[in-house]
Amino acid sequence: MKLKPEELEKYIFPRIGLKDENVILGPKYGEDAAIVRIDENKFLVIHSDPITAAKDKIGFLSIYVSCNDIATRGAVPRWISNTILLPKNISENDLDIITRQIDYAAKEVGAMIVSGHSEYVPYLEQPIIISTAIGISNKILKTSDAKPGEYLILVKDPALEGTSIIASDFKKELLKKGVKREIIERAEKFIYEISIVKEALEIKDLVSCMHDATEGGILGAIAEVVYSSGTKFVLKEDKIKFRRETVEICNAMNINPFKLISSGCFIASVPENNLDEVSYRLRKLSVNFTILGKLEEGEGFFFERRDGKIERIERYVEEEIYKLYGE
Repeated sequence: MKLKPEELEKYIFPRIGLKDENVILGPKYGEDAAIVRIDENKFLVIHSDPITAAKDKIGFLSIYVSCNDIATRGAVPRWISNTILLPKNISENDLDIITRQIDYAAKEVGAMIVSGHSEYVPYLEQPIIISTAIGISNKILKTSDAKPGEYLILVKDPALEGTSIIASDFKKELLKKGVKREIIERAEKFIYEISIVKEALEIKDLVSCMHDATEGGILGAIAEVVYSSGTKFVLKEDKIKFRRETVEICNAMNINPFKLISSGCFIASVPENNLDEVSYRLRKLSVNFTILGKLEEGEGFFFERRDGKIERIERYVEEEIYKLYGE
């Protein structure tokens, strides 16, 4: 579970060691990847992410999630460093599965595992992988650069990651609750749709910002864009469409899909005069996307329910999936 913004601002952001003039963007709320200047037109993009709320698909996620964060900065993933922490009683077969998943996902995004560390941890109950992805970009894209008057669009479907994790890690519980096996099996395969690298790089030259949806789901992602950029946005509940598998699994497990970890989709802020070209390029890739509405002058993120009630969404949106792991 992520630290809350006030904890980050008090204990993390001010304590960053020596400042470097080549760091264009360091630790900051809503900004998931650092940007370091290499030369006048070239930037190094770096991001680290831990995978803690998954068991069966942890290898895939460790690569996709970290690479997604640098792709939404406009960077092509090139190099990955992995720290793999394992329970002492893990089987050799499980280790084989995890590393095969890592290899598969790295090849898919076009990156190489270049370094890292692995060890057994006696008190650990399930594997944890921390991946650092590194890439190069010729453009600076920051979450905070979204502007009033631009359109927010949702690219790909929300809650794919969380749906896949729940389907894999809680299969027996879902079957007991009456979810059909074919629904669970289809949901498990969502793991192969988690990468957004291709889609993000396709439109990077036409957007002001891109931000992937991880912890806190689609509401968390939009909140980070809105509050980072100092804008106002009203999201209508009807704008967000979930797949049937997500709806059935979330209903069975009493999970709010709007707040379910959602790697596999991202938010982009698009200037009005670029909207048609962005739409054309995404359709050319056969990618689902939804125009959610316009950012406004002002401050705050508001969620308009189908019954007309409006709820203010604060900066920090608590992730739903941790409820299933006893958090």
